[in-house]
Amino acid sequence: SNDMIPVREPKIALIAEEPIHPYSFGWAWFKLDRQYGIDQTILRASFLAGTDLSRFNVIVVPEVLNARQFGEMLGEGGKNRLGQWIRDGGTIVAIGSATDFIRIELELGSLKSFYDKEENKNLARISVPGSLVRAEPDFENWLVSGYSGDIPFLIFSNRVYDKPDGPPSAARRTPLTVPSDNAFIAGHFWEESIERLPGSVVLYEERIGRGRVVLFAEDVNFRGYWRGADRLFLNAVLLGPSAN
Repeated sequence: SNDMIPVREPKIALIAEEPIHPYSFGWAWFKLDRQYGIDQTILRASFLAGTDLSRFNVIVVPEVLNARQFGEMLGEGGKNRLGQWIRDGGTIVAIGSATDFIRIELELGSLKSFYDKEENKNLARISVPGSLVRAEPDFENWLVSGYSGDIPFLIFSNRVYDKPDGPPSAARRTPLTVPSDNAFIAGHFWEESIERLPGSVVLYEERIGRGRVVLFAEDVNFRGYWRGADRLFLNAVLLGPSAN
């Protein structure tokens, strides 16, 4: 059938050790290895710049303790090699604060923070202490394959991302966004969060050359609590090398 899409075998690298957040690494590893029996190779962050990445087509970057420190560890050469690996066809899946490593240190993608805007630069960054919002899927996007309705999404940080400027594009897609109304499900939200989160992007995908970046605003693997979000992570990791 012309409707069938060949699926390439994912060859996964999972980044570990400082400045990778140890809990975030553990949650991602447990989900892949223990819950679903998916093979992956664990790469130390300090070895990433000197590793031959051509044997992988997916790299998972868990939350980072410090995006700038990770960038300095890689150096300009390491960052350039990682960027070229993506342009040559690799899929990089960044979780939570690793999104800012991709945006700022690798300078890849068009996703912008709410705080990047000139009028917002001096605003206090208010952190949500762990609450649920309703996220609206774009059912035309492969990352939400298998879902049939809105998805509860855990917010546990001060990160707020806006949709990229310009018209919709097949190269820049927002599979999950917080709706502009009736967005909050449970938990405590500060007044600032109630103003800023509606309309924000919690899952983003962008084509970079022949590859792509997949950016999660929060850690969808958090403590293994939210099993309903497993498919989002697995879609990103398993289908990334095959997606159109």
